[in-house]
Amino acid sequence: MNKGKIMGKKEEKTLEELMNELEKISKELESENISLEDTIEKFKKGSEIAKLAEKKLNEAEKNISVIMGEGENEEEVEFTNE
Repeated sequence: MNKGKIMGKKEEKTLEELMNELEKISKELESENISLEDTIEKFKKGSEIAKLAEKKLNEAEKNISVIMGEGENEEEVEFTNE
């Protein structure tokens, strides 16, 4: 039992944990001989995790913008993974 946590409430995962889950699902889909139904379920779960990860990234970008003192009227900087 988690101390200080309300029962039934899911613990929020970090971006790193979400990315690890996505990587695991990706490897399962690539390497295992799984049924169509399992493939669809894993794809659905992966899509949900990807949405959560994107939300976390957007929140981080917003926080960075605030820290950097960017106003709403200033040019938006797009972050890339290059």
